[in-house]
Amino acid sequence: MEPDIVEEMVTDTIEKGAKITAIIGDEDTTTIARLRAKVDPRIKKLSDCNHIKKPFSSSLYDLRKKHSCLSQKVINYLIKCFNYLITKGKGKPEEIKQNLDALSKHPFGDHSDCNISWCRFIEESGLKYREIQKNPENLANLGSTQSNESFNKSVASKAPKNRFYGGSGSLGYRIAAALAQKNKGHQYTVDVNVSTGLSPGIYTQKLAALRDLQARKRRAVATTKAAKLRRITLKSSRLIPVIIFSSY
Repeated sequence: MEPDIVEEMVTDTIEKGAKITAIIGDEDTTTIARLRAKVDPRIKKLSDCNHIKKPFSSSLYDLRKKHSCLSQKVINYLIKCFNYLITKGKGKPEEIKQNLDALSKHPFGDHSDCNISWCRFIEESGLKYREIQKNPENLANLGSTQSNESFNKSVASKAPKNRFYGGSGSLGYRIAAALAQKNKGHQYTVDVNVSTGLSPGIYTQKLAALRDLQARKRRAVATTKAAKLRRITLKSSRLIPVIIFSSY
């Protein structure tokens, strides 16, 4: 389904006069292969900054099965270093390549290959991730599909996957509602009532304003350092195995 939808979207966009040179997505190669075969062989594939971290994390958890010393705290630290070096090296593939080499030494106190832009130990004072080192140019030009994931969540709230709406016109209206909410916020419910000649209703207006205010507050809080640290802490607590004792 995903390759079909992306092909249709890109084709329609090009026909309307836009120029598309690259798409941003996960590490699945099916979609880009379809685009190059049926739309334009010159289209480039850029990795999503969130999806590119998952193979790295998965490899670390696989290693932990054989090496018990690779604790959750150590894994979190390595992931943090990886995230930081690709953020600082955006648009600089050579710098990222050097920093990936440094990542195998940095946790052990060897900072000979570290870059001053992300390693604070330079001023104060044998494991290789080869799958990541294959393409530093790709890591230096990461995009983000976070807005797409946010929109997918809005659609899923109005058209849940566990229910079938594709057999009627209901699906189109539900997706249109999600799109309107994405672009205009909950105020779209008031606009729809006005455009159809219905009274918006005082409670509808108040609720729409309240929901939009709550959404703005959530976005503002989510970008703070404290909120990001809390998300990391909660994620770590979920990953810690819990042993349940039962008595018979």
